[in-house]
Amino acid sequence: MTDQLSEKTFKLLADPQKLKKTTRLPKDNLQVEIEFKFNYKLTHSLYDDILLRIKEEIILDKILQDIIHKAVNLAETERCHNPSTTEDS
Repeated sequence: MTDQLSEKTFKLLADPQKLKKTTRLPKDNLQVEIEFKFNYKLTHSLYDDILLRIKEEIILDKILQDIIHKAVNLAETERCHNPSTTEDS
């Protein structure tokens, strides 16, 4: 067992590149796409602002879609309970 450990240690020492840790973080694909689309290198703060804006827009859209869905359901429910109002028109 110690011979195998020694052999692995010597192999690592022979190739110091194997000992280096990767400190580079993978780049966000969305950031890459935006930079490509507009041919502009985004700063971290600008990209964070863009992400925040997108998040806010998505939240607003979810709320609006929920309100619209509830209004449509309410209108359908009222029409089912009061069919005479649609027939008079």
